[in-house]
Amino acid sequence: MKQSWQPSLYLFSVLFIFTSFIGTLASAGFLHPDHEGRIMDATHLIEEHPESAQLYFNRGELHLQHDDYDAALADFERVLQIDPSMSGAQVARALALQKGGWHRAARVVLNVYLKQHPKDQKALLTRARALAAIGEHLMAAQDFSAALKIASDLKPDFFIEMAGEYALAGDAYFNDALLAVDLGVERFGPLITLELVAIDLELKLGKVDRALDRLGLVMEQSQRKERYLIRRGEILENADRFDEAKTAYESGLVAIRMLPHRHRVTKSTAALESEARKALARVNQQMESGTP
Repeated sequence: MKQSWQPSLYLFSVLFIFTSFIGTLASAGFLHPDHEGRIMDATHLIEEHPESAQLYFNRGELHLQHDDYDAALADFERVLQIDPSMSGAQVARALALQKGGWHRAARVVLNVYLKQHPKDQKALLTRARALAAIGEHLMAAQDFSAALKIASDLKPDFFIEMAGEYALAGDAYFNDALLAVDLGVERFGPLITLELVAIDLELKLGKVDRALDRLGLVMEQSQRKERYLIRRGEILENADRFDEAKTAYESGLVAIRMLPHRHRVTKSTAALESEARKALARVNQQMESGTP
């Protein structure tokens, strides 16, 4: 985002960035690869140029990267005292508030900021997460949706976050949640992480066959299929399709038996096998008794 500085301050910043970092500090041995050393370097520069908003911003970013939110806030607030027009510092301050657990304060800051900058992706995402943390799930989902319209560098986790907020907003928004996941599938393909979320949403919407189709896509991408075969059995059992459930559980147990010994003897595999055997016995009992 373009910063707004006084011309003299901008030229001054360019000058010290080149001279201080490349020349003076390097020759004096002040450059450090570790976090504490980088903070020391930033502090040294601030001592030399105490009215540089950019230097305080840079140090605030370092604090933020290492979860020192109080220190980050102090630096970002100092930035805004020096240069109130530095919009990046306003968003960074809100991000520090949000990550530090001051979600309502972050929301207040961003409500003001987004009135003037409604298409700031970082601000929208930060407010979405602040809203999610205080239980305003529909509003959070709407901010995620707004960010989606202007963003080009989103990752699959973004679509899972957005879907989760729609789902938490209530049953009436399950379709919106599923649409959010499918937008991610359109962009990244049928990733397992996305399809597993979609499966749960399809089931909440009562769309068992669509859930099973998605589970089939997941199994096609997985070398180890035992867990998904047993998941298929659970879905079919809950749908009272006991014959198919029995086949799925049996297939899952066969897949477990075919595992190399080192995989089969793990605690997680043993627990999965025990779960599948209990489920298979339960389904057999349902079929023998004719219980619907």
